[in-house]
Amino acid sequence: MEFNEEQRRAIEFKDGNCCVIACAGSGKTAVLVNRIENLINRYNVEPSSILTISFDNNSKGVIKNRLSNMLGHQIANLVKVNTFHGFGYGIIKDQMDKKLLTFRQKKEIITNLCLFNKVFHNTADINYGEIYSFISKKKNNLEEPDLANVDESILENSRYILDILNREYESTSKSINDYNLSNLNKIYSLYENKKTSSGLIDFDDMLTLACDTLNKNKEYCEMIKKRYKYILVDEMQDVNKAQFFLLNKIQSNNLFVVGDPFQNIYGFRNDRKRYQRCRISYIFY
Repeated sequence: MEFNEEQRRAIEFKDGNCCVIACAGSGKTAVLVNRIENLINRYNVEPSSILTISFDNNSKGVIKNRLSNMLGHQIANLVKVNTFHGFGYGIIKDQMDKKLLTFRQKKEIITNLCLFNKVFHNTADINYGEIYSFISKKKNNLEEPDLANVDESILENSRYILDILNREYESTSKSINDYNLSNLNKIYSLYENKKTSSGLIDFDDMLTLACDTLNKNKEYCEMIKKRYKYILVDEMQDVNKAQFFLLNKIQSNNLFVVGDPFQNIYGFRNDRKRYQRCRISYIFY
């Protein structure tokens, strides 16, 4: 693949924070992979000190395959390529013994908590999709449950969550406002307590518990920072607060991000535009 001037500048960038703005189909993955190859072969960076984060397993596989073709299987395997959740789960497994909830287990816990605590009187009243999404939004925004201060003021503070959920589920028969907000927060709190006491985690905990671990265990956090001296992130426009916090804890001013603010397909996941820390931008469309 032939690269234009801006792409070559991004590929050859070595130290510091760099933001690449690029649309779909413009070769941004090729730029990211070629930059990794350039770091290793031109700048003699240790492959094991490079961390690359993608948003799903499909793009993770694409990056790994391209690296293998460019660097050879043995060297490519030394480069850490993972999703945000996969990387967070690795941190959790390093520090604690937790089991991952299945979807069936999660539904059973929510059902039992709702009925036993008389939040709802029968299963027909429980809209699981709405409850799951409410909890997920809260956790991705690093908002812990707070039963002590559940009142109408929370409604204003959480207005953006309610609006997003209503748009997302507007085709369903019930909206988030059909539930009392204090009940949603109560379910959230009970659900978190049940998971903690049972040694269980869900998908969102892969981020939130990883953030909590890095925040509280300074020694372990420093070890991660020393291990990965170069961090590359694809689809930066979809990073939410928990993911950004995770990045901020482990990066040491060698952060290379690729994204397109106009390709914000995961807006419903409570993402935020967070390019401000990057001092140089390369734009190619």
